[in-house]
Amino acid sequence: MDVATDERFTAAHDVEVAGISPLIFRRVYNTRFLDRPSSVLGQGWVHAIEVALHRDLDGFVLEGHDGDRVEFDDVNLEFNTRGTLLNSSASMELRREGEHLVVDHWHDVDEPVQKYVFDPFGRNVHYIRDHSNEIIGATTRGAAL
Repeated sequence: MDVATDERFTAAHDVEVAGISPLIFRRVYNTRFLDRPSSVLGQGWVHAIEVALHRDLDGFVLEGHDGDRVEFDDVNLEFNTRGTLLNSSASMELRREGEHLVVDHWHDVDEPVQKYVFDPFGRNVHYIRDHSNEIIGATTRGAAL
């Protein structure tokens, strides 16, 4: 419990499959998430593979499983011609890859780059790939596969 905000939260690291880029299933409950649409785990619960991308007035917004929002501003309306937007402070790049929208998220030189792939309208993560292009997770309409 956070005594300053009265938020109640817990997290569980349920599954880890070892490998070059380990697949980790981690779930989090937070009372701050109760006003969000229910996830496949129930109201207030989220998991690390649950990610959404949508357009807003300034470009695109990536909403992470933990409630974080990463903005890809396109105030000059260049995404349709350039096909890429960068948010360097979040270590993320949004780009068009064929008919999909892709967000690459990098951390350190030693850590794998995560690749989130969305349908052409930015809805529903189809699959998540690591730096070697191996699929490390997948969802459809919010349900993990």
